[in-house]
Amino acid sequence: MKAALLYGIGDLRLVDIPKPEYGPDEVLTKVTVCAVCPTDIRKYRVGNGGVLQFPFNMGHEWVGEVVEVGANVKDVQIGDRILGGGYAGYAEYAPLGGHALRPVKGEKLVIPEGVSDEEATFVEPLADAIHSITDQAKVKIGDTVLILGAGQLALQHVMVAKAVGATVIVSEPIKERRELALQFGADYIVDGSSTDEVVAFVHSLTDGQGADSAIVSIGSPEASVTALAAVRSRGRIVLFGGYDRGVHTTLDLNIIHYKEIEMTGSYWVGVPPYGNPDLYGVAMKLIQNGTVPVGKLITHRYVLDDIHDAFDAIRTKTGMKAIIYVNEELKNPSK
Repeated sequence: MKAALLYGIGDLRLVDIPKPEYGPDEVLTKVTVCAVCPTDIRKYRVGNGGVLQFPFNMGHEWVGEVVEVGANVKDVQIGDRILGGGYAGYAEYAPLGGHALRPVKGEKLVIPEGVSDEEATFVEPLADAIHSITDQAKVKIGDTVLILGAGQLALQHVMVAKAVGATVIVSEPIKERRELALQFGADYIVDGSSTDEVVAFVHSLTDGQGADSAIVSIGSPEASVTALAAVRSRGRIVLFGGYDRGVHTTLDLNIIHYKEIEMTGSYWVGVPPYGNPDLYGVAMKLIQNGTVPVGKLITHRYVLDDIHDAFDAIRTKTGMKAIIYVNEELKNPSK
C-alpha cells in the first residue's frame, strides 16, 4: 500500500509498504482523510515531538472506514466511519490505534451523522483546546482570555472560550490572521508585534487589572513574556504552542511570585496518567451541533501524492489547515 513516511529530518518519502495486520481487539480501516497538524511540521523540521523511530508515519488526525474487524470486536461494524487513533494516518490502511494498540470502544470512536470526515479530523485537536481552556486555564463565564497567536489551533481556542462564555482578546502580528480571528468569535484583536502594545491594550479593556488567563498558542518564547505581563494577579498562563527542544527564555520570577501567577503547559488531552478521553465526545458534539464550525478552518486540500505541497502550505503559513485525501478521489486539489 502507499504511505508517506518520515525517514529523517526533512526526509519525507512516498513509499510502498505491506498492508498492516490487526489484532483480535482491533479493526482495520481504509484511511479516507488525514489532516496536517503543526506537530507534523515540527517533526519534519527537527525530528522531535513524538517520533518513535524512523521511518515514521506522522499522521494522527485521521478518519477511516472500517473494512475488517477483529474477532473480539462487538461495538464497531464493517462500513462504520471511525475516528483514527495513533500515528498511522498517512497510509492507505491502518489498524485502529496505529503503533499504540488498544481495544476498540465504539461509543468513543464511531463518527455520527452530521459530522463529515473532514470535520472529524478536528476532534482530537479540538479536545486538546477544550482541555487547555477548561482544565488548564480554568476559564469560566465572564472571564477575559488573551490568546496569543491566530493559527488554526488558536482559533479553536477562541471558539471554545466563547462557548464557555469568556471575552476573548487575540494578539497576532499578521493582519489577515487578526481579522480572521474576529470571524471566529474574538471580541478584540491587537497587533502582537509589541509586548508593550499588547499589555497596554489588555489593561485598557480590564480596568488596568489584566486578563484572567492567557493562552500562548505559538511556539514563541517572547509570547510567554508578553503573557506574563498581560495577566492579572493570580492569573493563569497556559503554554499550548509547541516548542523545539532546547528553547529557553528569561522570565521575571519576581512577577510570578508576587502576583501569584500560575503557569502550566497544555499539550494533549490524553497525557498519561491523567488523560480525559471523554473530551473527545464533547468535541464531537460541539462539531455536530455547529457550536464550533471547524470546517471553516480548512484552506487547502490535497491527495497523498501531493503531501509535500500540503506541508509547504502549513510550514510557510500560506494555509490555515490542510487536509490530505488518502484513498478518496479529490476533484479540486489545492496547488
